[in-house]
Amino acid sequence: MSLLHPVLLGLLGLTAVPVILHFLMRQKPKRLLFPALRLIETRRKTNVRRLRLRHIWLLLLRIAIIALLVIAIARPLVPAANYGLTTRELLTMAAVAVVCVFSYAAAVRWWGRRASVNHVVLYRRSLLRAVAGAAAALLALLLVAWPYARRVSAEVADPSRVLAEDRPVSAVFLFDTSRSMEYQFEGASRLEAAKRIALAHLSSLPSGSRVAVADSASQSPVIFQADLAGARERIEGIESQPLHTPLDEKTRAAFDLQTQDRNQGIDEQSAVPEELRRDPFVRAVYVFTDLAASAWSGPTAQTLRSRLETDKWLQLYLVDVGVDEPTNVGLTAIRPSDEVTTAGSLVQIRADLSAVGNTLKETAVELYVDGESGPVKQGQVTIKPEPGRGGRAEFLLPNVKPPLVQGELRLVRSDPFSADDVRRFTVAVEPAPKVLIVSDRSSEAFLWNAALQAGGYDVTRIASTRFGTTKLDGYDVVYLLNVADVPAQTWQTLNGYVTAGGGLGVLLGKPVDSVVYNGDAAQAILPAELLTQISFASPEFLRPTDDGHPVFAKFAELGGYGGLTNRDVRRHYVVRPREGSAIIAIYTFDRETRPALVVRPVSHGRVAMLTTGVDPDGWSDLPSADWQYLAFADQLTQFLAGRSGGRRNFSTGEDAVIRLGRTDVPARLLLRTPKIEQRPLDVPQDGRRLTIPRLDQVGHYEIVSPPGAVSFTSGFSVELPASESDFTRLTKNDLDGRFGEDRYSLARDPQSLAVVVRDTTLGAELMPYVLIMLVAVFCGEHLVANRFYDADQSPEHR
Repeated sequence: MSLLHPVLLGLLGLTAVPVILHFLMRQKPKRLLFPALRLIETRRKTNVRRLRLRHIWLLLLRIAIIALLVIAIARPLVPAANYGLTTRELLTMAAVAVVCVFSYAAAVRWWGRRASVNHVVLYRRSLLRAVAGAAAALLALLLVAWPYARRVSAEVADPSRVLAEDRPVSAVFLFDTSRSMEYQFEGASRLEAAKRIALAHLSSLPSGSRVAVADSASQSPVIFQADLAGARERIEGIESQPLHTPLDEKTRAAFDLQTQDRNQGIDEQSAVPEELRRDPFVRAVYVFTDLAASAWSGPTAQTLRSRLETDKWLQLYLVDVGVDEPTNVGLTAIRPSDEVTTAGSLVQIRADLSAVGNTLKETAVELYVDGESGPVKQGQVTIKPEPGRGGRAEFLLPNVKPPLVQGELRLVRSDPFSADDVRRFTVAVEPAPKVLIVSDRSSEAFLWNAALQAGGYDVTRIASTRFGTTKLDGYDVVYLLNVADVPAQTWQTLNGYVTAGGGLGVLLGKPVDSVVYNGDAAQAILPAELLTQISFASPEFLRPTDDGHPVFAKFAELGGYGGLTNRDVRRHYVVRPREGSAIIAIYTFDRETRPALVVRPVSHGRVAMLTTGVDPDGWSDLPSADWQYLAFADQLTQFLAGRSGGRRNFSTGEDAVIRLGRTDVPARLLLRTPKIEQRPLDVPQDGRRLTIPRLDQVGHYEIVSPPGAVSFTSGFSVELPASESDFTRLTKNDLDGRFGEDRYSLARDPQSLAVVVRDTTLGAELMPYVLIMLVAVFCGEHLVANRFYDADQSPEHR
């Protein structure tokens, strides 16, 4: 234990004052003019012993008052630990007090019935009080004080701390700069509140201190500032960013900096014996955050805990600037029905609303689409979001036109968090894919041709006899529908077509030449080998096995498979899938797995094989599946054309992969960012996909060709992750598991931060505990002094 004012301990000499007064004021014997009767003499001796006991108790209490007052003024400090009594210790102390009080009361009552002389009763009562007090003190020492001392001793068994209020500090100030720190409360954002606390604490650091300032967005290494003025300037310039690194990782980097700097400082003391080398700094890491769980998602949680358990010299302070009960309505996700679509299509824009806190008011959501002169309002809906459930807004964009549709949804309201009041979207609009259908008879292709034309595709149908002389370069997808014979030379042509990025669909609805389809040239690209055609004993049905595959993913949004999976399939081809192929649909044949739809990627292209018919000639009733048949034809063609799953909407931190869709793209393009910046982009040699890594700006991006090059326009949008609107806070259990219990300190304002820093570096101050003891002793002294000459005046003892 150490003291803030050790000189004041000299005042303990004042404890001699009650002793001197005790001897000066004690009663002197009085001479009696008449002989003392034996009864009176006996009573006098008893009263003297009783009064001496009371004098001793009163003397001890008055000495304790002065001693405790002096100690409280001296402000003793002890190493940081939990000096409060635990629940078990409090209950034990209460039990000791109850036992002693009841024992005293029972003994007084028992002796009172057996004694007839009043002075004897009074003497025994005083004696019982002394015995009960001593017993209570002894039991308290054994049952409470001894376990308490062992617990506190174990908690302070860390390496000793050097007591010096002016000892320099080596600190790392780490700021959470995620968008959730923009939440407004009491006229300031959470980041502004954090900066205010940091600047106030920076001003209180001792001279010679060093500070490193870091934030969760910066990718630069954490280093110490040249001086505190530089640290202040760095703190004032911190702003929230849309992209950030998990705070776990940044905290670990701060720990690494402190460890490296400490080891370097100790190693530089080469002239000092190794056992006497000391770190001249108090080392600490301050994390200023709203404790939103989304900012802490990282794989290094256990690493932080183990580091803090190992490095006892390092202190971690979490400065919590979050709001316990936030209120917010925001757009958390925006999903176009198609991110890549064809010209003239209808696109549905859907957005989810989240509601936190008391947000029962109706909210208007507006749709704006970028025009030549700026955003143009296209619609508005009113939603009443429910806390915990939110709501959904839906809009329709008819007859979209190439090359891009970019727009945004806006909330017509204000709340403390504005970062999620606007969500942007992009839809790439491309020319309709060109499809070539090859069949032996035109009647067999009639329904499939009609289904694709209904979807807006540019469809050409030719007879199989003309296929060998047809150039495939202008088509995005080629279907072989019930083509019985395909020459080897044609398979080689198809191989080159698919390898270059084309899509091939093989639809088997009548007997074909298996030898032709199983030849080497054909099997180089086909996803399965034909074994035999067979009829089911009773009709079976189609059953998708991968609901997330691009061919079937849309059906969940459209209301399910419906008629597609309950139409009879009477006949099919038994096939053996090749290595690298995927079975995405089977038949409901319980004896063995019978593939229905098999797909295979081939270089830049895709191949699909359906083992039953899509024509009205009797193999299946799939053509009667109403709109689901149209949707199946559309989604299969989109997949084969490479347009399924094409993304144009991303979250910050992701890599944008953009399918160019053309072969005449210039070798270099320009990327225009939301901040009106322009960057060059080199197109890969194959000219098919463009990758923009680690998106760090929110808004619309545009990809254009440079002046003088072939015209090209594309784009995409970037938004905040939905987790930025999640204000769920880390609980104490979360923090204990992440950092270890009692290995971190929490503060919410400059005053509480100063207190926890003092407690963990200088030690905990005992003044509050000493004052509590002082009040208790003073009350005891007052009680004893007022009842000093108390006597039992009951009639039977008069």
